[in-house]
Formats: sequence, structure tokens, C-alpha cells
Amino acid sequence: MKKNIVLMISFVLNAQPLSIMAEPIWKKRTSATSFSYGLVGVNDEETKSMIITELKEYTKKNSTHNV
Repeated sequence: MKKNIVLMISFVLNAQPLSIMAEPIWKKRTSATSFSYGLVGVNDEETKSMIITELKEYTKKNSTHNV
């Protein structure tokens, strides 16, 4: 029987602290002692919207050219 693992990931994006729930979907060995994981979010629409808004703000602040 396969276990379902759900992780809580906390990070800061554009000075905004965020937490998301995510399930690992793949694992890759990156060295003899470490792995990288692919995650899929299991959040509500409000969290998703907040992440998109913060990414847009970050992009505006860090753009190297004006449109």
C-alpha cells in the first residue's frame, strides 16, 4: 500500500510569507547524499491567487526593461 505524503512548504515571495500544502510527485537523486523533489500544490484558490499576485509584483519590480 502506497502512503500519501503531504508537506507544508513555507517561504517568502516578494516580502510576503506564504505556506502551501504539496504532495511529492517525483524524486531525483542529485548527488550521493541528496535528492530533488517535484511537488504539486493541494491548495485552495485563494492561496493560488496570492502566489500569482506576488509573482506578478516580483516580476514588475525586477524587470530589466520597461514595456
